[in-house]
Amino acid sequence: AHFSHLHRVVVEKHKRVEAKVQFCRQLPQHERLRAHRGHPAESLDRRLNRPTPGGSGLAQGGNSDPSKPEPQYVDYLDASGNLLDASGAEAPAGWFYKRVWSIAEPSANLKRITVTATVVAGLGHRAPPRSTLSTFKLFPF
Repeated sequence: AHFSHLHRVVVEKHKRVEAKVQFCRQLPQHERLRAHRGHPAESLDRRLNRPTPGGSGLAQGGNSDPSKPEPQYVDYLDASGNLLDASGAEAPAGWFYKRVWSIAEPSANLKRITVTATVVAGLGHRAPPRSTLSTFKLFPF
C-alpha cells in the first residue's frame, strides 16, 4: 500500500514536470530562462533576437577583447539593456554595457563564437567586470 501511494506521488510529480517542460519548449530561448526563474514571459522585450542592419552575421572576424572592438562585431546597450546606435567609430554616449564578439572557423563545418560583455566602469578603482562565453555552431549555419 505504501509503495502504490509513493508510486502515485512520483507519477503525479513527473506529469507536472513534463507539462512545464512541454510549455517551455514552445517559448523562445530568452523567454524560457525568464519563465524558469518565475518572471512573466509577457514582460520581455522581444527585440532581443532581431538582427540589426549592417551586422556581420556569422562572417569570420571580430575580436572578443573589449578594449579592441571591431566594427560590426560590437554593440552597446544602455543601463536598461536597450540597444544604442553605434554607427560611428566611437562608443555612443550613455552606454552602460558593451558586447564584443569574434567568429572563428576552426574547420569547414564548425564555427566558434566568443562573446565578451563588460560594463562602463568598475567599483572604486577596480577594472570593470567582464564575462566571456564561447560556444560552437555546427553546419548548417
